[in-house]
Amino acid sequence: MKKNFNLKNIFKEGTFLIPLFFLGLSFGTDFFKFFLISLFLPIFVFYVFKKQGLHLKKIKLYTHERLISLFLLLLFFSSLLSDNIFSSFFGDFQNHLSSFFVIFFSFLFLVVFSRSGIINHEKSIKITLYSAYFLLVYKIISSFFPVIEYFYFNTEELLIIFSVVILFFTPLFYSEHLSSSDKKYLKIFLAIVFFLISLVLYKPLFILFLVAFSFQFYIFHKDQKKKVLSKKNILLVSLIFLFALFLSFGSENSFNIKDRNLDLRSSAKISGSSIKSDFLFGAGLGSYSEYFSLHRPADLNYSSDWQKRYKKSFSFFFDLIPETGTLATVSFLVFSVYILYILFSLVKKTHKDDYLLSSLMGASLFLILLPFISTFSYITLFVYCSFLAFFFSYLYRGEYLLLKPQVLNVKANFLQFVFFTLVFAWLFLFAYNVKYLIADSYSSNPDKDSLLKAVKYNDHFEEYYLSLSKIYLNNAKLELQKSNKDYSLIAQNIDNSKKMAEKALEINSKSVIPFESFGIIYRDFSNYANDGEELAIGALSSALALEPSNPVLATEIAKLYLALSQNDEALKYFNKALSLKSDYHEASLGVAQVMIRNNNNVEAIDLLESLLGKTGNNSQIYFEQGRALFNIGKNEQAIERFEKSILFDPQNSNSLYSLAIALEKKGDKLTALKYYKKVLDLNPTNIELIKKVKDLEQK
Repeated sequence: MKKNFNLKNIFKEGTFLIPLFFLGLSFGTDFFKFFLISLFLPIFVFYVFKKQGLHLKKIKLYTHERLISLFLLLLFFSSLLSDNIFSSFFGDFQNHLSSFFVIFFSFLFLVVFSRSGIINHEKSIKITLYSAYFLLVYKIISSFFPVIEYFYFNTEELLIIFSVVILFFTPLFYSEHLSSSDKKYLKIFLAIVFFLISLVLYKPLFILFLVAFSFQFYIFHKDQKKKVLSKKNILLVSLIFLFALFLSFGSENSFNIKDRNLDLRSSAKISGSSIKSDFLFGAGLGSYSEYFSLHRPADLNYSSDWQKRYKKSFSFFFDLIPETGTLATVSFLVFSVYILYILFSLVKKTHKDDYLLSSLMGASLFLILLPFISTFSYITLFVYCSFLAFFFSYLYRGEYLLLKPQVLNVKANFLQFVFFTLVFAWLFLFAYNVKYLIADSYSSNPDKDSLLKAVKYNDHFEEYYLSLSKIYLNNAKLELQKSNKDYSLIAQNIDNSKKMAEKALEINSKSVIPFESFGIIYRDFSNYANDGEELAIGALSSALALEPSNPVLATEIAKLYLALSQNDEALKYFNKALSLKSDYHEASLGVAQVMIRNNNNVEAIDLLESLLGKTGNNSQIYFEQGRALFNIGKNEQAIERFEKSILFDPQNSNSLYSLAIALEKKGDKLTALKYYKKVLDLNPTNIELIKKVKDLEQK
């Protein structure tokens, strides 16, 4: 029986697992977590070198370490050649993991952690167990009392952690590694977390969990299989699973894990298209959103989230292909296949009583396949590297090492120079990063003053400039709504909005969003800028070139051409939008508007009636029907349509004005005057309306 494990030893010899929770601090932004990783991992490396001694004359590299080194080297070249070097190295801090330095330090941690010799396997088991207990209890309590939620884990991260924990501790439950009191609570814990996994039932992770558990069961010896698959255990697991299914049956899944990431089919299409343009080194980490826009499959327009722009693909592996190119992706694939080779080579080498190896093999299989079905966050990357390091550390000390390491003989002076150069470069980088941390803390408050301060400390991040552009644009709109407008202030805000969008475009000219922002600015304020519509068309056309399957952009361009009375060009882009999304009602409405402009009123009425059957009551469709009916002399029917339009949108100036004209034509000047006044209330500075109301009042 093992002696009890005390709290003192947890902090003395097991602090390497504390970041599992430290990285989830919700008061820190993603960049803050990146900053903490950058600080923690090098300190850990220095600690290991100090404890083990720094031997530079001979370096032993195992096969998996050489593969990791190759992967990181290719990753570095990819980031160095990126169009947006800042994001490639430091990441998009609002989008989990897309930073070279985080991946570099994490895999360095994997290598050093496994080779350090400081891992006490017995104590690591206890620390992992207590950490898992803490996480479960904390999440249950914080779900009832959100005010204490200082640690944040999303649903997918929790499922990954709990799946690994079940795989890791199921064999250990029957071993001597845990005390009888530990086993008592562990059984309850495993039942609860399996219930939670079954309740969410996120299929990709659940299937992977079953595959890993089946592999684990296969390598069990006969006595182990009898213990794990006893009748009592089978009955308990079945009841838990069926109860979870019963609770979730017929209810809407509120977790929406799949909605955060792109589907597998679309991810494969985008990755395949990206290989043709950036075969060797990709476009750099953090560039997936640009690739998504450029190669976005048109069939996505028929999904429920068709207007969403994804920054992540289906999984980490599918992110690598466009971001890092073929070389880095293949090196990571070879590393993963090599680990699988080790796992399957160990199947017949496991000892009967080696429960810990069975635990590590099941968890390692789950984790080595995880990058192919799930995206990585800081937390899941840490779990991935920690458990693989634990696995290799156990192999180093046991009798399971399959391949001898390759010994590299190098000159000590040269390696010392390289090592200390890297140390000083890291220290410089760490000090340099402080200003980015400050900028990120300011950007957590989305107001103008805070974002201006963020830009002062970090002028390489386009998201800050895009947010400022939107703020200035909204300020101009708010000023326009005032009765006493300050036109100089409006012009100043528009100018500032344009400058911020230009700066974002300067940083990342391959992103669709800055061009789209430009188009919105010119479109919304075309009345206050010379050639506003033409400038908006130019910006939105550039956006459409970067996202050619977007029907919204095509429709907005068509509307601008319609405003310029270029009906043929308008029809061309409305039809383009419909070719991308045939059920896009906004584009169909635009086609009807062009028909009315071209005096094809009867065809327009039929199209609008068909459209009305698909959309239900719609103020704008009723208005356009009224226009077409008025044009062909059906005044009574036109009045009816205008009234319906106003019924569903009482503030629709066009419908109110058109109804007033139709009533005046009918001879009902008193009612027409009432509607003219309503239009005037909405547009008090319209000189023609003022004159019209006065004329009718005098009659």
